[in-house]
Amino acid sequence: MIYLGHPGRRSLRENLAITYNNRGNAYRNKREYDRAIQDYNEAIRLNPNYATAYNRGIAYRSKREYDRAIQDYNEAIRLNPNYAIAHGGRGRARFYAARFPAAQEDLAKAVELLSSYPYDAIWLYLARARAGADAKTELAKNAERLKFEGITEKIVSLFLGKTTPADLLSAAKVADPKKQKDNVCEAYFYIGQQALLLGNRTEAIKLFRAAVENCEVTFIEYAGAQAELTRLK
Repeated sequence: MIYLGHPGRRSLRENLAITYNNRGNAYRNKREYDRAIQDYNEAIRLNPNYATAYNRGIAYRSKREYDRAIQDYNEAIRLNPNYAIAHGGRGRARFYAARFPAAQEDLAKAVELLSSYPYDAIWLYLARARAGADAKTELAKNAERLKFEGITEKIVSLFLGKTTPADLLSAAKVADPKKQKDNVCEAYFYIGQQALLLGNRTEAIKLFRAAVENCEVTFIEYAGAQAELTRLK
C-alpha cells in the first residue's frame, strides 16, 4: 500500500479512506465494478491525497473505460511519481487502447522502478514491438534482473526465440488444476501476441479466445485478450 504520511498519526478520515479502498478492492475482485468505484470515490473524497485509492483506474480499465482509467493513473502518479503500480497500470491501459508509444514510456518507467517484476518487462517488450521498435535487445537485458514466477521465464524465452509455443504450453501444465488454468491463460495470451507480431491474425484470434475462456477476469491477460479481440473484429 502506498500511504503518504506516518501510519501512527492517521486521522479518522484517513482510516475511513483506507477502509473504503479495501472494500472497493473486494468489490472489484467480485467483478462488481460500479460498487467498487463508489467505494473508491468515497475513499478519495475522504483523503484526496491517498494515491492508492486512484487504483480505481483498475475498475475503469476492467469496464474498458480506458480514458477514465488513464486519468486515475495520472492522478496517482502526480501524488506519487515513483508509484510503479500506477505506471504499469497506465501503461497497460494505454496498450489496451492501442496507444503503444505512450504505453512504452509508462512501462519503461515501471521497469526502472521495479526492475525485478517480470510482467512489466514482458509488457514493455510487447508495447515496443507493437510500436515497431526493436524490443528483443532490451528484453534480454531486462531479463537478467527479473525475479521469475510461474511461467514468466518461459514467456520471456518465447519472445527471445529460445523456446516454442508448444514448449510454453507444456510448461503451463502442473499438478494444481487452478494453477494450471492460470498458466494456460497466460500461455494462450502471450502466444497470441507472438502470432500478431508474426502477422498471423487468424491464429491470434483463436488464441485470444482461448485466453478469455481460461483467464480469471481480474487478470491483465484477460483484459488484454478482450481488447485485442475487439480490435481484430
